[in-house]
Amino acid sequence: MAVKVWNGSSDVFENAAAWGPTGVPVVGDIATIAAGIVTESSAFPDSLTLLLNASSSSSPRLALSGATLPAASRLEISGAGSSAAVQVQGQVSNLGTITVTSSAPGSATFLVRDAADGSATTFANAGTIAVTDGIAQILDFGGNATKMTNNGVLSVASTGATASSAFVGLPTDGTGSVVIGTNSLAEFAASVGAGQTVTFQPGSTSGALKLDAAGTFQATVKGFLSTDQIALGAVAAPSVTYTSTSATTGVLQVAGNGTAVASLNMQGVYSTADFGLVTTDLGNGQSSTALTTTATAPAFGYTDTTTSAAGAVTPDLYSGPVNYLQYQYIWGSTDNVAISANRNNAFLHGGTGDDALAANGGSNVLDGGAGSNFLVGGTGAVSGTDTFFVDGRGGAVTWSSIVNFHHGDAVTLFGFTSGVSTQPLTDNEGAAGYTGATIHSELGGAGTGINASITFAGISAADAQAKFTYSVGVTNGANYLQIACTG
Repeated sequence: MAVKVWNGSSDVFENAAAWGPTGVPVVGDIATIAAGIVTESSAFPDSLTLLLNASSSSSPRLALSGATLPAASRLEISGAGSSAAVQVQGQVSNLGTITVTSSAPGSATFLVRDAADGSATTFANAGTIAVTDGIAQILDFGGNATKMTNNGVLSVASTGATASSAFVGLPTDGTGSVVIGTNSLAEFAASVGAGQTVTFQPGSTSGALKLDAAGTFQATVKGFLSTDQIALGAVAAPSVTYTSTSATTGVLQVAGNGTAVASLNMQGVYSTADFGLVTTDLGNGQSSTALTTTATAPAFGYTDTTTSAAGAVTPDLYSGPVNYLQYQYIWGSTDNVAISANRNNAFLHGGTGDDALAANGGSNVLDGGAGSNFLVGGTGAVSGTDTFFVDGRGGAVTWSSIVNFHHGDAVTLFGFTSGVSTQPLTDNEGAAGYTGATIHSELGGAGTGINASITFAGISAADAQAKFTYSVGVTNGANYLQIACTG
């Protein structure tokens, strides 16, 4: 690895004499440009670190015309007091990582211009553009259909008191993501396509999304919470309506004087009552309207009973095939764990240890995984039906307890083979305080030994015989017994 420094002239990247020590940067080198203009019209070397450093006395420029930053290469833009500019012309691609840490307004600018032959320019990001404690502008200087195609990640974040922002002044399409962190702003002056996802980073606060052309914003907004804002410009007599399209998605309609202003695709769990609009008087007859929400992040409690570690975790939005589930949390350790949901309609999945999973309300799916598990169904004002999974495969002896098993609920025991496995029902067994009707199954057949037991806490054998129905089947090659409470 060599460290190369540009001599401040205006020339092509491949001019060996313009670098000191003499020689064009190659794979693995670090190349610094603190002054002058460097032009590149092909691919930079792999694993190159390119430093574009502005200062109070210099404004370096990187002119890209049909150039590519490879996947393992980096462009780091820093400095303050002057402008570090990247001129983009033709088909320019970022496959690697571009970072911006320049904090002065206008100190890090991407100038997207028409190609040299007058044709449209596309700034294609398939890697990462990360603005951290900085300010970046991607400006449209083209007369044709210049655009940014984002198939990667554009992130903006602040690690301290300094706010960060990213301004995108040209139309954006592609299937990438925009991530907004703490004390950070992402602003779009032109259209944003439906393939984009704008995410307010989990755990962050004071994130802002500004839409200067809100009517042409088609991206999905995810993770919008009470400390965040979406600025929409001036909206007279604003109103808002939210319509759910699934358990975790919906459309937020914003109108001004009854005329549609924006239609935002939202990913999350919301209702119309969760949203508000705040109008700020900017003076001189100008105003700005921002969208707010009272929604807060869910926090599921957990205790790792193997290590005694405990805390709260933010679950993911549910992304599977069950249309009523809204949240999911999957334990990824082999340690024993206790997990308690504080939101309705959750999917909880334990690990390979002995776990305790407790739902809140609504309709839930609790999968204890392998081991002996304590599964608690939903209760409260909103209590739907719950589905429980118990896994008897793998040869280990398991004994699981089901609590709050009621009408409409069902439990599936994997490893049960019809005509082979046994299912005798006994009364008043299980852990103290949670005894009830219990099935002891010899999954390998009579005489092979009991290796899977299920206790239905608080339910007598007589009630079980009257209210339970049984069915068997095979799914994805796994035999199972399903027990449904139909009485």
